[in-house]
Amino acid sequence: MSNGWSWVAISLSFWVWAQRPYFQQRVEYWIKVQLDAQQHFLRGHIRFVYRNNSPDTLPGLYIHLWPNAYSRRGTALDKQQRARGESRFFFARKNERGYIDSLDFQVDGVAVRPLPAWRGPKPAEGHPPYLLKKAPDVVWLPFPKPLPPGGHLTVETPFRVKLPLVFSRLGHQGVEYAITQWYPKPAVYDARGWHPLPYLDQGEFYSEWGRYEVEITVPQNFVVAASGLLQTPEEWLWLRQRELETRQWIAQQPDTPAAEEKVRRFLIASFRLSAGKATLPPNAPSWARDDAPAPTYKTLRFTQDSIHDFAWFADPRYAILSDSTEIAPGRWVRCVAVFRLEDYRSWQYAPSYIAEALRSLSDWVGPYPYAHATAVEGPLAAGGGMEYPMITVISPIQDTSQLRRVVVHEVGHNWFQGLLGSNERLHPWQDEGLNSYYERRIMQGDPTFMGESEVIRPIGPARYTSLPIEMLFYHHLNADVAPGASSYHFGLVSYGLGAYNKTAYLLRSLVLAVGVERWDAAMRTYFQRWAFRHPYPEDWAESLTSQGLPGQAMLRLLRTDREPDLRLRFRRLSDSLYQVRLEEPTQLLPRPFRVEAVAIERPGWIAERYTLPLDSTLELSLPPSTHLFVVNPQLLIYERRVANNFFYTRRWLPGWRRLKWGIVRPLVPLYLYQYSLGLLPAFGYNYRDGLMAGALLYGGLFPKRTLEFHLLPLYSFLQPTLRGSAGLTLRAFPADGRLHLIEMRLRTSNFAGLWRVKAAVEGFLRRSPEALIGWRQVVRLRSYHLAFQSPERPSYTWENGGRPAYVALDWEGRREEAITTLFVMGSVGHDLRGSFRTEGELRAFHRFRHWHIWTRLYGGWISADRTDYLLFRPTGYDPFGEYVLLDRFREGGGVIRRQFPETQGGWRAPADTLRTSALLAVNLEFSLPRWRSIVLRTDAGYLPQRRRTYWGISLGLPVYRFRDRILVGGYFPLLGTTFEGERPKTLGAVMERFVWQIEVPLDLRWAIPW
Repeated sequence: MSNGWSWVAISLSFWVWAQRPYFQQRVEYWIKVQLDAQQHFLRGHIRFVYRNNSPDTLPGLYIHLWPNAYSRRGTALDKQQRARGESRFFFARKNERGYIDSLDFQVDGVAVRPLPAWRGPKPAEGHPPYLLKKAPDVVWLPFPKPLPPGGHLTVETPFRVKLPLVFSRLGHQGVEYAITQWYPKPAVYDARGWHPLPYLDQGEFYSEWGRYEVEITVPQNFVVAASGLLQTPEEWLWLRQRELETRQWIAQQPDTPAAEEKVRRFLIASFRLSAGKATLPPNAPSWARDDAPAPTYKTLRFTQDSIHDFAWFADPRYAILSDSTEIAPGRWVRCVAVFRLEDYRSWQYAPSYIAEALRSLSDWVGPYPYAHATAVEGPLAAGGGMEYPMITVISPIQDTSQLRRVVVHEVGHNWFQGLLGSNERLHPWQDEGLNSYYERRIMQGDPTFMGESEVIRPIGPARYTSLPIEMLFYHHLNADVAPGASSYHFGLVSYGLGAYNKTAYLLRSLVLAVGVERWDAAMRTYFQRWAFRHPYPEDWAESLTSQGLPGQAMLRLLRTDREPDLRLRFRRLSDSLYQVRLEEPTQLLPRPFRVEAVAIERPGWIAERYTLPLDSTLELSLPPSTHLFVVNPQLLIYERRVANNFFYTRRWLPGWRRLKWGIVRPLVPLYLYQYSLGLLPAFGYNYRDGLMAGALLYGGLFPKRTLEFHLLPLYSFLQPTLRGSAGLTLRAFPADGRLHLIEMRLRTSNFAGLWRVKAAVEGFLRRSPEALIGWRQVVRLRSYHLAFQSPERPSYTWENGGRPAYVALDWEGRREEAITTLFVMGSVGHDLRGSFRTEGELRAFHRFRHWHIWTRLYGGWISADRTDYLLFRPTGYDPFGEYVLLDRFREGGGVIRRQFPETQGGWRAPADTLRTSALLAVNLEFSLPRWRSIVLRTDAGYLPQRRRTYWGISLGLPVYRFRDRILVGGYFPLLGTTFEGERPKTLGAVMERFVWQIEVPLDLRWAIPW
């Protein structure tokens, strides 16, 4: 379907949805469950009444059986975790996984057998149907008779849940239990259709509102924290006693000296991964050490209306602290912290963090309606925290400031998702993005979540001159995804930095334009209209529009991966009088829109502040001391391209950025009114040039820029002569399409007797948004001019009379995940003298529990063998490579000669004298079980035109193999054929030839970024 027709179809679908009146189903639950803390089982019974408030007659109901996401390999959760580089669940033993069984569904007393999910109706637009084909955690439950509009029915079933180890959010860690997404649960049916959701780490929630009555039976000594309100009086008294003992014990602990505490927090923040777990003090209460479930049981009863999920957490060692906060006159909410006593130094302040979030968001968005808000320290393997109605689980955190940030964020989800129940699978920004904006606002104590400064330094802190470092990293990876995309579109990095952070920064831009008071009023309207309902992005935008805010414009900004681009036009009228015009040609910012500008004196002090409206021409009289005029000086308006936001008042080229030099600066952020150049010492070595020394001058390296260059002059001490390279890169970042990066490269280099000029155009394609594990593809057109220098004379001879020596079209595809990495390459080229050349390669890296296997298949063919440098070799060889670090001709001896990049034949034995116009090769490498650093390698190949085979077996000690990208190590050839000299005949010759020659597969091409 063409793009035009696609837009027509999308518009029609929105029109159809808009014509349907809003409706919302309701579910009322009665659940009884018992925890077996010895075998880690839940045994229970669920009954729920499903009320059909839709105008449609329903033939059945999708049911989520989310514990089955942990039942086997190949589930949607397993695939998503592998795509994110996580393999713990994939390699888990059978008894470490989980499932739900013992189901016996009855609908209004009639036994009904659930059907596979693919037998149900088509999911709503946006959900990939293929996820349901073999999904064990979603089923279709047909009704004995259709459910008419306004009707209701009762569904009940026993169930048993085998609790897994905590691979995501459900499970146990010893006797520490996180019981989340644990019971059979209906999928949402709304005006856009059914939303059956296989369990995923990203885009967790979309659930029907209702009422819960839950009875939980646990060992007598367990502390249980849950959604809902506890209705068991004797348990209240027991918890109060546990809290009293917690307070008394903390009060007896010695205060940590301020200096010691500062060092401790610094070490935790700097070395968080290696900080280790805190230890329990020896004088801790006995219950803090008691991890044995009591032989007797107790039953606790919880009830709550107007929530869409129920979660609970249990551990016999939990400590408790609580406080109350007033969110409105006479309206008090209990703030509860449940945690392990060894982390008391940070968790003793947790009730105040909860209260801070409750008061702020109740004031800014809408009043918190429930009796308590609880934060629990618990087992969690997916993120730093996870929200559920009225309760959130936080992973162990010892740093106080970090815990405050996580608690504030997770408590904020009680509004964004807990009360405003948006579809997080399809619109994660509506939950995570809005919540991230308020998290930053609370943490900074400022409506713009960035502090004001009276000083702006031309060479100043990054917060005044550049985007935040995490967003620079995001753009450098070119992982940009429209913040308004569905969770299926995001990878691990783009989800956190796109759906969370970028949305927060874009919202900040809107708030700065309209004013925080108007923004808060509009968000209160949104809350009043949509609390306890299911708002879509259009509903959010309409709520803003109803209060005079540019809701539709903001929604358009969130649905593109482009950013605003402010452009300052200026003309000098007199010494201090300037005509200025501020434009934003992308039209992404809503109109009217006003932007801060400052006039800066030479020492860096602000001489005057201004507010400039977009698309208007003004005459400004600047203070006589003005040195620099800047718009959006702190980048509070989210902007990626900043080179046209300023002008100097006393320079010949006022709109040119001032050059800034940095010695040994590999990372150079984007500055507003400076162009940074990096300078690094550089060294190289190869056999013909010997040791080389020089300097690397570059403009642009981190993050990726639209224009980058480098100049690398190196002096050869062996020749002696000047060697080196130079390059220019131009980039374009297409928005909202399959092609997300275009690079045009021009590069010249002169090393080891090869003068190479390369021109290339590369197009990078986004992975398919519907694939949890997708392919990343590159299409490349490249051209080479080559000149060779003979060892006998210094002059160069250009191949092909100065015309391009080779032109090729390449395609590369890479599919990476924690278990299997695949790389596929195909290339077709021509030397402009009648010779076609083609080559193809497949590499696969697969991990097993205690060992790995790496496989490579390669084939190459050239129509004629008159072009020597295009011929193939059994060993690794790159005819167009960069030889500042590798020896082109593999001359001399020692380790330098024994470098074998895994290209062409990839054979781990010297065979440089053999060249062929056709080559087939296979390379196989596998580690020894439980000895991953020791590998056995087999190389084999066939030369069709020479009718000859080669093979070899090597024992290797790789220092490091990162999937199939980076390999550093050594191989001792044990057996095989050789093409240089005769086959050794004596034992000594065999030992010398095949055992003691270490071959080093060191490929440093990846280390050269140009």
